[in-house]
Amino acid sequence: MPLPSDDQVVETGQALVDQFQAIFGKHAGFRPDSNSDPRGIAARFHLGTDAASHRRIHTDIIAHSTPFFPTRTGADFLSLLRAIATGPEAAADFLSSHPSAAAFVNAPKPTPSSFAREQYWGVTAFKLTNARPR
Repeated sequence: MPLPSDDQVVETGQALVDQFQAIFGKHAGFRPDSNSDPRGIAARFHLGTDAASHRRIHTDIIAHSTPFFPTRTGADFLSLLRAIATGPEAAADFLSSHPSAAAFVNAPKPTPSSFAREQYWGVTAFKLTNARPR
C-alpha cells in the first residue's frame, strides 16, 4: 500500500504523530492514567514487492480494545489530543461539545482477566480470502 499523497491527509497524519510525541514522548511506553486505555493490536501482511519500484507492498490491520473510536475524523482526533495536551479545562470543553468523544472517555476499559480473552475492534471491516478466493 503506497503512502498517502493527498496533502491534507499527509499534513493531518504528521500533526497527529507530532501531538502524540508532544504528549507521550518519542518512544512512549507509559500511560498517564488508567483511563488512557484501550489496548491496541496490529498485524502487518507483507504482500510482495512491486516489480517497477522494487518497494515492498503491505497492508496493516490495526484494532483496539474499545468497540468505538472517540472521533469520526483524523482532524477531530487531533483536536482532542491538542485539548488534552492543553489541560483539563480545554479537554472538558472539547468533550462537552463532542458527545462521542465523551462517551469514549467515560466508557469502562477494565483490564481483562487474561489478555488471551481480550476483544479487539477495528475501524474498518476486512474479509480475508485465500488465492481462490474463499
